[in-house]
Amino acid sequence: MMGISDPLIRGVEGTVKTLKNAEISVVMITGDALITAVAVSKEAGILEKDFKLSDNMYTAMEGMQFRELVRNSIIFNRENM
Repeated sequence: MMGISDPLIRGVEGTVKTLKNAEISVVMITGDALITAVAVSKEAGILEKDFKLSDNMYTAMEGMQFRELVRNSIIFNRENM
């Protein structure tokens, strides 16, 4: 088995840190699967704590619950239906 990983673009970690220090919210939108998105966001310094949501979490939500999750999310990844 072999895994391939694209490195972050040089300067991403520093840029994320600068934005956070300026109290600017950083959001990542990606076509990656959730496990990859979480790993990349941790490497970039976007996600600083454990992330325990499943790929299909948005499909089971409606109305205010969905809006509140989206308002507080920092990772949006590809959704397989």
